[in-house]
Amino acid sequence: MEEKTKGYKNHPEIRRFKSYKNPIEAINSYLTYIWLEAERRNFNFNASKIKILKLEKIIPITTEELRFEFEHLIHKLKARDYNQFMKLRVVGFNKLDIHPVFFKCKG
Repeated sequence: MEEKTKGYKNHPEIRRFKSYKNPIEAINSYLTYIWLEAERRNFNFNASKIKILKLEKIIPITTEELRFEFEHLIHKLKARDYNQFMKLRVVGFNKLDIHPVFFKCKG
C-alpha cells in the first residue's frame, strides 16, 4: 500500500482490497466510482489524489457481508439523513446495486 493516508488504514473492510493482486489499483478503481457518483450528485471530491481507473467485478463480497454493510448504513442514515433512510428501507437489501468493483458470492 502507498501509506499516504492517515485514516482507515486498519479498517476491517480494507482486507478486501489487500486481497486483490494489485491493492492500489483496486482502491483507485473503487474511489473512481465514488468520484463519478460525487460528480453526478454535485458533491466535492478531490480526484487529484487518485488514479482514475475503472475495474469491474474484481473483488468478491459475500451476501452476509453485504447485508452487514447495508444494516450498518441504514443505522447511520436513520440518525444522519432520515429521508434517505426511509428510501433505502423501502427499497430493501435485495434490490440494491452493489459497487462495480465487487461481485456477490455465497456466504
